[in-house]
Amino acid sequence: MNKACKILISAFIVIYLIILSRSAFTVLYHINESKMRISQLREQLNKLREENKKLEKEIYRLKYDDKYIEILIREELGWTKPGEILCIPTQNH
Repeated sequence: MNKACKILISAFIVIYLIILSRSAFTVLYHINESKMRISQLREQLNKLREENKKLEKEIYRLKYDDKYIEILIREELGWTKPGEILCIPTQNH
């Protein structure tokens, strides 16, 4: 094998290794991005599960807790019981 042939083969091997390593780094980059995205989605899922638990508790209380419903009606709508007087504080500027 002559010197030119050896140089040519060596150049092809180097180019092949460069292309192969670039491809490997690209794959590793995408894997890392995917792991970060999975982590974000898990965090979002946990938040949504917590919110779902809160909403389930709220639904339960709205269905079965008369005192809770009374509190909401009084706070949100300003309703009073017979004989009660509603006092609304004023703001002084």
